Amino acid sequence: MKKLIMVTLGVMCLPILSCHSPDAQWYVMCGPGGQDKVVRMGSTYVAKWTDNEGTDSNGRKTWQAAMDWAEGMTWLGKDDWRMPTKDELLSIYASRGTLGSYELAHYWSSTAPLGSVDCALSVYFLDGEIYGANKPHTACFRAVRGGG
Repeated sequence: MKKLIMVTLGVMCLPILSCHSPDAQWYVMCGPGGQDKVVRMGSTYVAKWTDNEGTDSNGRKTWQAAMDWAEGMTWLGKDDWRMPTKDELLSIYASRGTLGSYELAHYWSSTAPLGSVDCALSVYFLDGEIYGANKPHTACFRAVRGGG
């Protein structure tokens, strides 16, 4: 459902689309030119850490708890948020200066090493190295949507 808000400037009425619009229009409202809560990297939208949104207060969770949190998240009118893949997380690390606040810590990816059920890959945001970590350990996390 689209919300349409009309703004009057002199004699012109300009529509302002809400975050419930298709992605291109949604990004105008929710991205850097609007609410500044997400950043687009290719076809992936990355949650910025703005007022503790899109990151569960930049806290730490086990891998499964972080996966469940991201998959169950409805934010900015969208319910298709998820954990980033290892490759997306490496791109986020490389662009972290434009993406809000990041701790110098391990961040979970949704990627597990081939054949492993007990480990998942994380990226250490101090040096960009990839690590295999036991899923019961806790790490930071950030939600994304699209791409994949």
